[in-house]
Amino acid sequence: MIITCRQLVEAVTDAREGALSVLDQLGYRAHLARCAGCRAYVQQMDETVTLLHDVRTEECVPDDFKAALLARLSKGTPKP
Repeated sequence: MIITCRQLVEAVTDAREGALSVLDQLGYRAHLARCAGCRAYVQQMDETVTLLHDVRTEECVPDDFKAALLARLSKGTPKP
């Protein structure tokens, strides 16, 4: 099966997740073998996904602040 660059771009996520049929995998791989632009695109996507997995979410609020806030909220709303 021959696929276009547009079809390859649309199939990247499925390819990464192993969700392509055998026939689609063959077309995907054949296209990458002959298209430097799509190889670069897929490489960039792979690098982006790797970076996103490596990013650590830091706590903006210390744990003791959260505990104090939750304790105060559990006491109810203060009256003016």
